[in-house]
Amino acid sequence: MEIGHLGAQQAAIVWWSLTFAVLYGIALLFLLHMLPPPGATRSAAEVASWYSQRAGEIRIGATLASYCAAFTLPLWAVIAIQIGRQERGRPIWAVTAGLGGAVLSLALALPPLFLGVAAFNSGSLPEVTSVMHSLGVLTLVTAVQWNPFAFVPVIVVCVLPHKAPHSPFPRGTATSPRGRH
Repeated sequence: MEIGHLGAQQAAIVWWSLTFAVLYGIALLFLLHMLPPPGATRSAAEVASWYSQRAGEIRIGATLASYCAAFTLPLWAVIAIQIGRQERGRPIWAVTAGLGGAVLSLALALPPLFLGVAAFNSGSLPEVTSVMHSLGVLTLVTAVQWNPFAFVPVIVVCVLPHKAPHSPFPRGTATSPRGRH
């Protein structure tokens, strides 16, 4: 089966997104040292010392992660288009998924920005560095409240009756015990 021009474009966009997601993860793990995040019980002086010891790599990591943080935008654009193929009339689930993916992008872009500010100001007052560090870490680990706006439309379209040919969404498992249509 031939993918076709639009399918090839969408596949390229998905690979672009996945590449940027891997780069974002590498930046979080190896340069920002946020997987797992440092302990929350450190004093402001300890946090400032931690940043001054790693300022160069955290700055590079913050820059790389910031450039790659919007990886969800093109991915959710493709997902939204695929959801839109399944809907009749006004594609409200597709629009919701696309907007949810855009907000996820913002939630992923803010933590490296805050962590980068902490690294760029590591020579200033320890309390300032500590506040920016805390803001970055908390934004990274608590910004999940927007996920349902992206993922619920995918769940909904998976349980709706099959409408479009070559749908990327699984069908039947939620409607029949054997997974048949």
